[in-house]
Amino acid sequence: MPLIDAAELGHSVSELFQRRQPLPRAAEPEDGYPPPGSHEGGLALEEVLAERRSVRDFGAAPVALTDLLSLLRLAESAQRKQWPAEVHGDPGLAVLVAAEHVEDLDAAIYHRDGALSLRRLEAPPWQDELVDTCPGAAAVALICGSVRQVGAPAYGGLLVRAGALGYAIWLAARTHGLECSVFGGARPAVSRLADGVRPGLRHLFTVAIGHAADE
Repeated sequence: MPLIDAAELGHSVSELFQRRQPLPRAAEPEDGYPPPGSHEGGLALEEVLAERRSVRDFGAAPVALTDLLSLLRLAESAQRKQWPAEVHGDPGLAVLVAAEHVEDLDAAIYHRDGALSLRRLEAPPWQDELVDTCPGAAAVALICGSVRQVGAPAYGGLLVRAGALGYAIWLAARTHGLECSVFGGARPAVSRLADGVRPGLRHLFTVAIGHAADE
């Protein structure tokens, strides 16, 4: 499935890559980001890497909202350090969360609009189809970005950064005793919802989060 609508841009993907440019400079970082590895009681980095696995079947146990917010902060903090904005620019990524079995949250799509909060958007009828990809997943992180914001020549860099954030979420989830499964590709319904959050946002990468079924 294409990550950008053919009607949206007048250039082919190959042309976008041929004319690659750096991402734009970043805004000031959010306050409240913990340093990587600061999750109290979490797994050591060596354990996270050694035991990493992709899980497609999840158990019924819910995920604590505090853990979900913490792992998202941890992942984004690690990305800020791995990709310094003054060197690599700002991809302007946004994370939507499809919550299914998250304590203190209704089943709905949320926008992470701050370090410590999720803003409810809606409970669309297609959410069940989204989470059916990974049965039992407690939450699905939907990473979005905008070619319009970064410029078409930076499209390749945008995809790299979306994928990097997705894998950072996977590793951060493991420090909280959770498992993940990652997916490339876009869903038009998610892109339409994201466009209402910030015009031009498109769905780029997906991370399913939860407890493994065999735990």
